[in-house]
Amino acid sequence: MRATRANGSRKTLKFLLALVLLGIFCIAGLDRRLCVTEYDIASPELPVEFDGLRIAVVADPHGSFMHKESELAVRIAEEKADVILLLGDMLDENAPDMESFSGFLGEIVKIAPVYAVSGNHDRWHDYYREFLTACKTAGVTRLEDGEVLLHRGTDTIRLVGFADPEFWTADPPEGCMDATLQALPAGDGFDILLFHRANVFDHVSGAGYELVISAHLHGGLVRLPFIGPIVPRLPVGDMTYAGGRYMAGDTTLIVSRGLGNNVEVPRIFNRPELVMITLKTSEE
Repeated sequence: MRATRANGSRKTLKFLLALVLLGIFCIAGLDRRLCVTEYDIASPELPVEFDGLRIAVVADPHGSFMHKESELAVRIAEEKADVILLLGDMLDENAPDMESFSGFLGEIVKIAPVYAVSGNHDRWHDYYREFLTACKTAGVTRLEDGEVLLHRGTDTIRLVGFADPEFWTADPPEGCMDATLQALPAGDGFDILLFHRANVFDHVSGAGYELVISAHLHGGLVRLPFIGPIVPRLPVGDMTYAGGRYMAGDTTLIVSRGLGNNVEVPRIFNRPELVMITLKTSEE
């Protein structure tokens, strides 16, 4: 009888432990709170006036956080961003809310200069022109196959942006980027390249840009702690550069895991992410 009761108690404890672990998994794995990921980028090529420059990267919200009183705008201000970069896929393609998006832009341009490139979900839908107009009206600089010099004191660095291709495919052929690479080659100074799709990084990694900032892969959607994406490839592309810091020769790639989602698969162990990059002249 005692053995039977002991076995029953052990089974109950195991069941309760399983419930607790399942609860922890659900709470932690499905956590939708905004997080901030910090990266320090050190380069001797960086002009001294830009030492300490703080860059905020906003990517793939798909409508999430895109409103005037957004927590995201507050966090960007709290992080003391000097420059704000929009990496595309800003709106919910099924219900694009231009009024809320314009309100968000109106808030962040008060914090720092804002620069934007398009993502596939911006480019492939009827609201693309409205997206560009909203950016222009708010005072956002659109880098659709364009460039701009950032000034601090007497020093400058160059910001280059590639527009997303105008067709539906997970892996655009490298040829669609060649003309832009030829028109906007890396120079002799410190150059930063922005483009939406991290999965085409291999094609630009040898182009001479010191820093490339990208997005598109949503962190792989489903991640495991300390491991990363559990699926090597999704319809959006290969997950080699799903999110984080990568090196290829002298080029550093920073990939945002993004803020939102455009598919029904939930983000697991993959919280909405605001990326903050600090530029430094040295590792110290």
